[in-house]
Amino acid sequence: MNLWNVAQFTFRDLIRSKIMWNIPVLGLLVAIITFVSQEFTYGAPERVATNMGLAVLTLSVYGIAFFAGVTLIRSEAESRTIYLIISRPVSRATFFLGKVSGVCLFLTLNIIILASISTLIMWLNGGWLNSQIIVTMLFILLEAVMLLVAIVVLSLVSNMALTLMFGFILLVAGHAVAVTQNILWLERYPIVKTALGFYHWVFPAFFKLNFKEYAVYSNNFPWQNVGTAAGYWFFYTVALLLLGCGIMNDKDFD
Repeated sequence: MNLWNVAQFTFRDLIRSKIMWNIPVLGLLVAIITFVSQEFTYGAPERVATNMGLAVLTLSVYGIAFFAGVTLIRSEAESRTIYLIISRPVSRATFFLGKVSGVCLFLTLNIIILASISTLIMWLNGGWLNSQIIVTMLFILLEAVMLLVAIVVLSLVSNMALTLMFGFILLVAGHAVAVTQNILWLERYPIVKTALGFYHWVFPAFFKLNFKEYAVYSNNFPWQNVGTAAGYWFFYTVALLLLGCGIMNDKDFD
């Protein structure tokens, strides 16, 4: 059994789970919210459809990252199936990476299907996909992957309740830190402002991957930040994966 086999088994389990119902439900939700919003918004129905589609995409992958991340390793340990797997010629690191890869495949499938539904709704409202929206959707997926890995790592060192709480705090703080740095009263406290500036070196700075507010405005899209954001995601996610592998190797599941 290798990494790809573990990823396949994990992906198939998620396909068979009730979490797949989020796709038709959220697809219908996009259509309903877009239709209702148009009654209160005049002149830009395609922007309403785009914003609603991106919002639902984000909500969906956040939910999957939390739901799957918290139970990914814990469920295997509680059912004792993890002992059967790691007793075979497969390392704990391979098992960890395979499980995470399986959820990432499911996240990708979820994004593709919901993005297709959102694109159809945008087209029906006079809009269409452009490069800004495609890049934004890609970074929604990357953000979800980084959140997933962070939650899985947390689940290895804490219980379910603490994992959910700390995961939520990391997600909120990872978006809020960018706005917090611009608050005027921080000028009086340079130490606090400096500490916030180092935040992304220790904790996941999800704001770096957020391009949703620029998606529908082609002239304002910060193309110069795309490469930097991708590089940050890669190195931080790899660091989290290495940390997770290290914890997994030393963890006692008894």
